[in-house]
Amino acid sequence: MYKASSRTRIIGNHLVYLKAVGSTNSWATELSKKAEIKDGTVFITDHQTAGRGQMGNRWNAEPHENLTFSVVLNEPVPLQEQFYLTVFVTLALYDFLATKVHHINIKWPNDILINQKKVAGILIENQVSGSRINVAVVGIGLNMNQLQFDLNTATSVRRETGIFQDLSAALDDLLNCLDERYLQLKSGKRDFLLNDWYTRLYLKDLPHQFSSGGQSFNGVITGVDMLGRLVVETAEGQRIFGFKEISY
Repeated sequence: MYKASSRTRIIGNHLVYLKAVGSTNSWATELSKKAEIKDGTVFITDHQTAGRGQMGNRWNAEPHENLTFSVVLNEPVPLQEQFYLTVFVTLALYDFLATKVHHINIKWPNDILINQKKVAGILIENQVSGSRINVAVVGIGLNMNQLQFDLNTATSVRRETGIFQDLSAALDDLLNCLDERYLQLKSGKRDFLLNDWYTRLYLKDLPHQFSSGGQSFNGVITGVDMLGRLVVETAEGQRIFGFKEISY
C-alpha cells in the first residue's frame, strides 16, 4: 500500500490513494478549485481509466503494474518560468531511473526514454492568475512492470531490466527525487537545473533529420528558448518550434 513519504520536505508528505479514477490530474484539479490543497500533496491510483497526455492524447497503463499519480504544487513559479516545471520533473524522473537502468534520455518537451523507447510521460496543468501560477497539477505516468504495449515505441523498467519492481518502494524513491529537484527550483537554481537538463537532452548537439509541416530537414538541437520551445540550428539558420510542431 502506498503511504506518505517520511523522507521528503514537501512532495509526498501528504498522499491520497484512489483505488480507481478516471484521471488523477482531473481529480486533483477539480478538488484544488474547491479547497486549498497542501503543497506537494500526491494523488495516486492503481487503476487510471481515462489517463490523459499532452494535447488530448491518452495515457494507457495496465492496472496495478505502473505508477500513475499527480502532484499538486502551490505557486511554484511565475507564469513566464513555467517550463522549469517540466525541467525539474523530467530531471527527477531521470534521477530515479538512473538507479535502475542505463541509456536514459529526456526527449523534448517532456518524454523520458530508455534505449530510445518511451517509459514515462508528464502532463502539467496550471491554474493561472495574472502573471502567477496559483496551482500546478503535475501528472506522471511511469511504466514499471507492464510488459505488453500497443506501441513498439514504449517500454517499462521491468521490460528493460527483467526485474519485477516493488511499486510502493519505487514511489517512495521517486517522490524523494522529485522533492530534491523541487527544492532546487524553489531555491532559485534555475541555471543549474537547465544545465543538468541539457546534459540529458536527447540528440542535443547531434546532427539529425527532423520533420515539420510535412517537410524533412537536417539540423542540430541547440537548446530551448525562454518559453521552452525547441531551438534547432539548420543550414538556413535557426528555427524555433513549439509542441507538436516538429517530430524526430
